Amino acid sequence: MDEIINNIFDFLKGNIWFNITTLFIAILGVICAIVFFIKGKKSKKPTYMVATNNLVRDSFKDIDSVQITYKRENITNLSVSKVTFWNAGKDTIQKFDVPKRFPIKITIKEGYRILDAKIIYQKNIANSIKAHLNSENNEVIISFDYLDFEDGFVLQIFHTADSSDEISVNGTIKTVRKLERRSNTDIVTGFMRKFTHSRNVINILKFVNSWNIVVLGVLLMITALLPESILMPSQNKTSLTSLRIVFIILGILYTYLGYSRVKRGIPKGYPK
Repeated sequence: MDEIINNIFDFLKGNIWFNITTLFIAILGVICAIVFFIKGKKSKKPTYMVATNNLVRDSFKDIDSVQITYKRENITNLSVSKVTFWNAGKDTIQKFDVPKRFPIKITIKEGYRILDAKIIYQKNIANSIKAHLNSENNEVIISFDYLDFEDGFVLQIFHTADSSDEISVNGTIKTVRKLERRSNTDIVTGFMRKFTHSRNVINILKFVNSWNIVVLGVLLMITALLPESILMPSQNKTSLTSLRIVFIILGILYTYLGYSRVKRGIPKGYPK
């Protein structure tokens, strides 16, 4: 096997830049084939994301002249969350796929309250999405007729929690193991939020961070095709072949990982 691979790389040494371009296109074709195969698979993929803004904090309770009330009841903390829910799979989620005993519902951790909830956006009005606030159980019940690929809604809720961590979406959908929760931040953007609250800046940072991973993957694949004198000056061809294989495998993985991160955001058309 090593001898065959060495012969391939010896052949590629003729015109290094032409062969780098040719091999890169071939590798890119393999990656695209894998991506299209995965994207073409039919499956139900209920997905959601929660974004929260804190409006009133506990510190206000120490100011006697300020009172925040909800339905004549004093509250010391108030937040608003946007829960974006959509079907990221190619298989339609039907109304009968959701058991009546375990409907899709937005819940909040014990000790907090959901004060109000309403649908502020529907991707497709034919879905007939409805939200019902059950104050007794402190939850919002969601119903719909069907959800095609990227069909969904944005639910706005007012509550007494501090962050998105206290909000979750639960329920049962046939053939689906669990609902997928996606984060609207990563390590880099999470750190930068301490310095800026501009949504445009945060979105640009997320975009650049994700595409950096794609670029790294491409660079790793190109590195695998560098001449022997640059990549490994020693005469150990077995080690050189193994190194090239490692670079190519890592390049493919990083490229796919970066592309997946780019596509992990909320679908186009949804308010953010």
